[in-house]
Amino acid sequence: MRKVLFVAGEASGDLHAAGVAGALRRIRPDLELIAVGGPRLAEQGVQLIHRDHQLGVMGFLEVLKHVPRHFRLLRRIRKMLERGEIALVVLVDYPGFNMKVAAAARAAGVPVLYYVTPQVWAWGAGRIPKLAQLITKAAVILPFEEPLLRGHGIDATFVGHPLLDRTANMPTRTEAREALGIPQNVPALALFPGSRQQEIDRHIDAFVETAKELQKSVPNLEVIVSVAPTVALDSNRCPFRLVHSASLSVLRAAVRRAVDWDRATAHDYDHRWVNLHGVRAFAGPGPGVALSRPQAQWPGIAERVRADYLAGMHAVLRDLERWAPLSVSA
Repeated sequence: MRKVLFVAGEASGDLHAAGVAGALRRIRPDLELIAVGGPRLAEQGVQLIHRDHQLGVMGFLEVLKHVPRHFRLLRRIRKMLERGEIALVVLVDYPGFNMKVAAAARAAGVPVLYYVTPQVWAWGAGRIPKLAQLITKAAVILPFEEPLLRGHGIDATFVGHPLLDRTANMPTRTEAREALGIPQNVPALALFPGSRQQEIDRHIDAFVETAKELQKSVPNLEVIVSVAPTVALDSNRCPFRLVHSASLSVLRAAVRRAVDWDRATAHDYDHRWVNLHGVRAFAGPGPGVALSRPQAQWPGIAERVRADYLAGMHAVLRDLERWAPLSVSA
């Protein structure tokens, strides 16, 4: 039995890849799934051939230091492809490494699905022709990405944002605050510094400074920091309470009212944005700035978004199922 290989280079990629792996297991339980990933993929029963915490690096010196490890991993993947062990490659974000994996798969004649494609519309538009040469299918999470990539000859399908999956089990504000031990009447500020250690090391001081400035003007403001499982924070630099692997609870606890995805009444999304030293913080409750768009314009949006999301994901899974009978069995 040949394998389906997932490559997710950081915590967010691990989370998104796990959703695809779980769905693929339900429709094709016979497939053997392996991955460069983390704990979320492992929870889906995917065999990890390399853990992702060593891949998500930033900065010239950090990248340079990790080049030997990346090269060894790429060489291992290339050999697996050349030996015919891999039937399908599913890449998730992390273009610096994954574009090299795509090239190796292309050379070995192995189909490639790229989920959460490089943001070529934001920077590096010159990569689009290369992307078109290397991948078989693109599953994109923003609606404008589909026509953009299709215009360059890439078979792209808009599947919606994977965070929609997580909102289905999102706690209420009361439940989130009870779970986190935050009184219902206390204003709370949530900080989300990221999932890459080097990124956090560079900008955590700005986050902390922002929070301290807010505490001067908002009485009893409680600050909580959402921490990805792949990072560590020094309490000397970040003196606030750390909450691990519970980003949705942290977000729900810190906002006065979160979007109800069943109604999508964004009019109820009462919040205050703070911008200090280029850092955005989400604060509440308190005198928020409600969105001015009339509520009547919002009902039904969530249903349409979710329908597009499910239709797109089902289309991609059908493609995976179509490829698998042709190429998975040895």
